[in-house]
Formats: sequence, structure tokens, C-alpha cells
Amino acid sequence: MNAGPLAIHELPQGADFKDWNPQYPSGEFGLFTKAAKQSLAAGMDISYHALSGDLADVNYSSIRQGTLDERERWKEDQQFFIESLHTPVFEAALKVALLSGQIRVHGKPLPAEHYDRYRRVSWQGRRWAWVDPRADVESALTCIRGGLTSTSQVILEQGRDPQDVFREIAQDLKEMQASGIPNDYLKYLLYGADLTTANTTPTQKEPTPP
Repeated sequence: MNAGPLAIHELPQGADFKDWNPQYPSGEFGLFTKAAKQSLAAGMDISYHALSGDLADVNYSSIRQGTLDERERWKEDQQFFIESLHTPVFEAALKVALLSGQIRVHGKPLPAEHYDRYRRVSWQGRRWAWVDPRADVESALTCIRGGLTSTSQVILEQGRDPQDVFREIAQDLKEMQASGIPNDYLKYLLYGADLTTANTTPTQKEPTPP
């Protein structure tokens, strides 16, 4: 006899009732929703743990690789919006503002004939903190010293303007020098130089007996 959950049937004479407590679909609900979220994440080209917040089955290597791949996907989206939205809107608004004299410097409107020069701007999308700061910093320093990248590019990857960072460093050094901080300590901050210096003063030799 077939019977569904919560169904009551009159048993025929001689039949015995055996308890049946099915867990379907409750027992499969978690697996079903996880599979659905994994499919959604794959379709959106993002990591499953970022979409679902489920970190139960991830380890350091998998979450790091997934995070790095996902960030590259967001960078592609940022570049798409820069090229298709931000740049056209900015150039159109800049042209109108220059022709109407709305942009003024020291009380004088900027000349509209310099539009091509003013439109050369750079857009900086959002960036993220390093997943493994120590390893990533060491890797960045190795690339800089090996000539594979520039300090400015590393700063841009952190979402900051290199000129702002350079000015901050110069101002810090100026204030530290004015406060009397030794140059050896400043070299240590900048280059990791050893603070302990060897005594290079030549020692006076004992006179050779006749």
C-alpha cells in the first residue's frame, strides 16, 4: 500500500502498520540550496563563499585563490564602467562647463581651447587590502627591485594616488629630520638597513720591536 506523509488509510485485515517517517525533502534542502548558490556564483563569475558567506568547507589556499580571481572580475567591471559611463559623461560635462565658463581658476575661466589637455584624466577604481599582507608585500618589493613593476603601480593597486603617497613620505621625512631623528633610523624605515654599523676606524698597530 502506498501512503504519503500525514495520510491515514484503513488497513486491510491481517496487515500490520510499520512506522515510516520520511525526511525528504527536508534532508536534501541544504544540499539543494548549496548547489543552487554554487551555480549562481559560477554564472556571476564570483566565488561561492563571497556570494553565500559559507566558509565551512574552505581553507586558506582555496579562499585566497577564489578571492584573487573574484577581484580580477570586479576590476573588469570597473574598467567597463569607466570606458562606457564615467569617461563619456565626464568629457561631455567638461565640454559644457568650459564653453559656459563655469570652471574658474583664480577668478578666470579656463580656456575652452585647452579641452583636449583637460580631458586627460585617470580613473582609479576601488582596490582591496592584501589577502596575505606579509607575503604580498614581500612579493611586491621583489618585483620592484627586480624591475618587473614600479612603486607607483603597487600604490595604485592599493587604491591610492602615488603622488599623494610620495608627498606624505616626503613630509614625514622632513618632520622627522627636523625633530632630530638620526638618518640611520630613517634609512632603516625606508630600506630596512641594519641599524648596527661596524666600527671601520683602523686600529693603531703596535710598534714592531727592533
